[in-house]
Amino acid sequence: MEIKCEDIYFNIQLTPILAGVDNISIMEQIFYKSISEGERFGRLVIGQVFIEILQDLSSFYIDTPEHRYEKFVKKHSDLQQRISQYHIASYVGVKPQSLSRIRKRISNQK
Repeated sequence: MEIKCEDIYFNIQLTPILAGVDNISIMEQIFYKSISEGERFGRLVIGQVFIEILQDLSSFYIDTPEHRYEKFVKKHSDLQQRISQYHIASYVGVKPQSLSRIRKRISNQK
């Protein structure tokens, strides 16, 4: 996922979202032609994705890095062991060294 917004630049590559879907024509064939409500379904899904992206982006202005990391752990607990700390730090918006300090602080609080 790549998001550009004036002075903010994030480049996040976690895991493939649509494994096995090679191009749009396959998705069109499956959803828009085979399923009678395919277009409506597609609009609802993309609307939900848009809302989630806006929430994640606003989190960079509102939440502290610690809070963003805690939200990541709650939302993506299964990914924590599968992806590198570098990518998690990028998602949270900090350097890997800062993420290490955040994790240490959180573990000391428990």
